[in-house]
Amino acid sequence: MTESGVAGAIGPFHYPGHGPNAGTGITLCHGFTGSPLSMLPWAEYLADQGGAVALRVAARHPVSGVAVVNPGLSFYDRRVRYVGALKYFMRTTIPVEEQEPTATPTDDGDYSRTPLSAVHELKKLFRSSYLSLPAVSAPTLVFTSARDSVVPPSSLPMIRRRLGARDFQIVTLLASGHVATLDVDAPTILDESSRFFLQHAANRVASESS
Repeated sequence: MTESGVAGAIGPFHYPGHGPNAGTGITLCHGFTGSPLSMLPWAEYLADQGGAVALRVAARHPVSGVAVVNPGLSFYDRRVRYVGALKYFMRTTIPVEEQEPTATPTDDGDYSRTPLSAVHELKKLFRSSYLSLPAVSAPTLVFTSARDSVVPPSSLPMIRRRLGARDFQIVTLLASGHVATLDVDAPTILDESSRFFLQHAANRVASESS
């Protein structure tokens, strides 16, 4: 992919645990055409407090809880059904952009062009993640933006219909677009996810010690 962000500023990052919550680990995964920069405020907040890939990981590994922001399992563009063939004739495409962005414009490191071969892989990932949803038994928190013009509304019912977790919560972000971690409702994501992770990490510790 072609980067449009700040040169040299895009890369993985981690924070060591500290205090009473040092044993609680949280993995954050950015979206398909995004970068770690879009997750940095969330990571910093969670460190101070003690989507399709995340759900697939939760299906394969024992975790205390999983929180996702505008997870995608479907596409708006119907041409994606032919992407397996189109990728041989058209190498790249422009990523889907917010029609009416509500966030303050920032350079969050998104890619300016997307290879169709990568879109084909994303399509296969969506299918695989959808089929694995019944294996997700951990408590799940889904943040969904009312103004998301990137992920279709059909993705949320797909998750609700097949998810194996009994503890399933939905938080609607009324004022944000797709990259909600950098948008108006970011404080809601930070507060609710912090509470969620601390609660379920403590529940797991209690169950293991009993």
